[in-house]
Amino acid sequence: MSVLVFNAGTKGRFGIPLLSVSEIIKRSTIQRFPGMNQFINGVLDIRGRIVTVIDLPKLLLGADVALAEADLVVLDHGQGDYAMKVSGVDKIIKDTSQLATQQSRMRKYTLEVLILEDGSLVQMLDLDTVLESTLSGMRLRA
Repeated sequence: MSVLVFNAGTKGRFGIPLLSVSEIIKRSTIQRFPGMNQFINGVLDIRGRIVTVIDLPKLLLGADVALAEADLVVLDHGQGDYAMKVSGVDKIIKDTSQLATQQSRMRKYTLEVLILEDGSLVQMLDLDTVLESTLSGMRLRA
């Protein structure tokens, strides 16, 4: 499996399957609406698609990352159009089959931890849980 590795704040390195990534956007205008929960930055228009932006650093670590310094990872996962605000994209790991793994301590949002060849750790996100828990409380007021 190929994995996109990114940072969420200053302390966390996370990964998602590369097949779940549609594109990466550097900067964009995000529109916020009343009634959105604290983990939703707002929505943006990508070539006519309305995409909900999840504030991943805030959700996972309680960290604030300015939009001007963030990357948006647009997902190709599930039924809706979503993007995750991250503090920076690190790299792509082309093949994780030879990497050691361990159980994650952050069990709510991660599946496992990859141990890279240099000894650094990458927590693999459970996208279904991230999306479900973040979007379940999202309501727009009329």
